[in-house]
Amino acid sequence: MRLVRSLSMMLCAGLVLTLAILPVYAEEVKEGKKAEEQQKVLTLNEVLKKCAENNLEIKKASLNLDNAKVTYQKGLASYLQTESKIDEEQTKLNWERAQWTFEKTKSQIQLGVISSYINLKDLKAKFPLQEKTLAIAERNLKKIKEKVKAGIAGKTAELGAEINLRIAQQGLSQTQRDMERTSKSFAYSIGIEDSLEYDFVTIFKFEGSLVTNSLDEYIQQALDKRKEMKFAQKDVEIANLKLEKLEIENASSLDIDKAANDLKLFQIALESQKENIKEDVQNKYCNLKTVEDQISLQTIQLEKSKEELENTRQQFQMKMIIEDDLASQEISYQKAELDYEKSLVNYFIAYQNLLLAIGGNLNFEDINGN
Repeated sequence: MRLVRSLSMMLCAGLVLTLAILPVYAEEVKEGKKAEEQQKVLTLNEVLKKCAENNLEIKKASLNLDNAKVTYQKGLASYLQTESKIDEEQTKLNWERAQWTFEKTKSQIQLGVISSYINLKDLKAKFPLQEKTLAIAERNLKKIKEKVKAGIAGKTAELGAEINLRIAQQGLSQTQRDMERTSKSFAYSIGIEDSLEYDFVTIFKFEGSLVTNSLDEYIQQALDKRKEMKFAQKDVEIANLKLEKLEIENASSLDIDKAANDLKLFQIALESQKENIKEDVQNKYCNLKTVEDQISLQTIQLEKSKEELENTRQQFQMKMIIEDDLASQEISYQKAELDYEKSLVNYFIAYQNLLLAIGGNLNFEDINGN
């Protein structure tokens, strides 16, 4: 009897101990899940960091820059022996070009990664909306078929419902394909395994136009600051030095004529570069203004969609429409929000392209949410 009582007391104590441990364990699991969820968040700044560390094209460009530096150092050593002003200038120019090429490549890759990040974020957000749209289309077709069978709807209504279902199916399939394709290229570009495992949280805000100068002022800035203009001018200077050297040395007329032609070619290249830069700045400026206009329009469209959703909710509360009608309007509003957000990103990217076009550097300080 004492043994039974002792066992009972031990079981009770064990049960209390178990109950005391379980909440603690549950909290640990909960905290573990929270930590795991936090690890799956991927901000745009983290993406840019991973890109700088893991992107193969950037690594390749960096190695090319290292090789160019070796060539530059060897060129300087050669200049010390020959004391040729032309060799010195050409060596310095080649090194400056190599550095510019690296920075240009890096900037283009960064903008491409940002674009992929936002596209994937948009696709991931739209995919569940496409699923809901498909489910609504399936239910609607089923209802229409029942009405046709009951003689209160015609074949045209059924065909229309079937078309809507096919459109929803194609939309979902296309979104899934785009998401898979974009996720693979994005993961490869920043060196991760599966980008779909992450939650993309960075958002953008529009706080007014970033255009502070006129087009003519931007063009002048570009002509003053763009490295390509300086390189083209330096090419002309070096070509002129070569021609003068040949004339001083009383070189053959053929060599002098060729050097003179080379000088004219570099002078033409300089003028062409000037026009190309003007055209580039104008295109980037106009693109930025176009996206700005799109944001203005989409702001109104988003407000309209919000009002329509509110009206639909009131109609649903008054039992004037069915739940699927309300769900469809909610989907439309959510898509309008996503389209508006994507326009903000397009504006950000267009602004970065303008900065590059006028000879500036990329500026990621306007990214919200890190």
